[in-house]
Amino acid sequence: MKQTDIRKEFGLRVQFFRKECGLTQAELAEKIDRTEDTVSNIERGISSTRIETAARIAEVLKISLPDLFDLPLPTRRNREKSDLIKELVAISLDQDLPLLKAFLEHIKNLSEIHS
Repeated sequence: MKQTDIRKEFGLRVQFFRKECGLTQAELAEKIDRTEDTVSNIERGISSTRIETAARIAEVLKISLPDLFDLPLPTRRNREKSDLIKELVAISLDQDLPLLKAFLEHIKNLSEIHS
């Protein structure tokens, strides 16, 4: 992938997650201590950004830094599935092994029913 393609993909991800958070470019710029033009240039793939700025963007957009760089751009449905999986994992961490095995069997049975 060419450098300009990487910048464009990154910019599209910033724009996608910014809109998911309901922020304008000006609001994001203020929160990361940059100008609106800087955010616009990042989103359009015209400018790249330092890792420190990318980390601030990720923090403001409430996503992990790896998620900000993860290609391709997620769909809303994939994002919802990912969020549900993370929630299931978080719940599962506190459970004992027999309960986890029963839970797994239940999920397998449900997936067979809905296939």
